[in-house]
Amino acid sequence: MTQPSLDRASKTNAPQAPPTGLGSGAYKHNVYYSVFSGDWCIGRIYERHGFPDAVRFFWSLHGVVLTRPPSVHTDGHAPTLEEAKEQFQKSWDA
Repeated sequence: MTQPSLDRASKTNAPQAPPTGLGSGAYKHNVYYSVFSGDWCIGRIYERHGFPDAVRFFWSLHGVVLTRPPSVHTDGHAPTLEEAKEQFQKSWDA
């Protein structure tokens, strides 16, 4: 299985969607990564403002079947980007 590219993750300012012309761009400074394994997007890691520091970053692993072992987590929270990357990698490796 190909190792995910956490260092080469695609950084964007926000999830890509057609502009609506509404809103103030309040999320334009958020850290938002798409994580790839080869050409496949296998997850996301992003920063959440307005949350306690202990849960500032959220990560999710996509495409994991529902019959996974209970020890394999498909999402979580972390206080730093580095810790979110570590948690993501641990779940990917499980």
